[in-house]
Order: sequence, then C-alpha cells, then structure tokens
Amino acid sequence: MGTPLKNFPPSRRNNQLLILLSHGVSSPIQEGNCRRALQLLRAKSVDYIEVDGMDPSQKSRRDELFGISGVRGSYPQIFVVTEQEETETHNAGFVTEFLGDWEKLEALNECNDIDQETLKANPDIETLDMLLDIVKLKE
Repeated sequence: MGTPLKNFPPSRRNNQLLILLSHGVSSPIQEGNCRRALQLLRAKSVDYIEVDGMDPSQKSRRDELFGISGVRGSYPQIFVVTEQEETETHNAGFVTEFLGDWEKLEALNECNDIDQETLKANPDIETLDMLLDIVKLKE
C-alpha cells in the first residue's frame, strides 16, 4: 500500500511524479498497464520522470525504487519525488515515496466520477484530481 495523498506537501513545484516501468516486460498485462498509465498521465498533462526498469544504465535507480515500494519486477510503479528544503532536522534534498501501482492510478481516476457530496462525507476517498493538485503539470 502506498503513501496517502494527504501526506504529500500541497505545493506542485516541490512534487514530481515518477513512473517506474519496463519497455521490455514479457507480461502482456504489465505491458498494457504501463501503456495505459502513460496514456493517462499524458492526457492529464502530468510532468513525470520515467525510469525504465530494463535499461542497464538505470539499474541502480530501479533497485532503489524497488526498495522503496517493497515490490520487485512489477510494472508500472508510481512514486512522488518531493524536494525538501533544509531544516534544523533535515538536509535539503529529494525524498521519493511510493504512491502505488497501475491499479491505484486507475482507482484514483475512477474516483474522479464520485460526486462532491459523497467525497466530502468520505474524506479518505482519494481522486486523480487530488494527485493532480500536488504534482507538477506540463506548462
């Protein structure tokens, strides 16, 4: 289970979506899920970072992301990368948190159709619009 959207800073300029996928995955289901995830992100003009799990030059980043998600060899995986400013207790830098997989992204998109009254009565329901409010979009 990924990090709830309410735990991310609300500032778009500090949050970027990262998608871990594979351009050489042998599973037709995972291949389709990667394709659908990219189509959805492009349709919503999300400014995302793409990491190809099959690219040897990105192996260390892929392994780092597998460590964060706790899931190996399953694509796509969605993360939010947050830029942190230096504080008394933290150094400046980037923090990467696991949001979820294709099913999570698909569920967020489907929840966009829920009426506002129901969403207000159920504050734990997350929507794609909530994600779009916290990540960078293409200009």
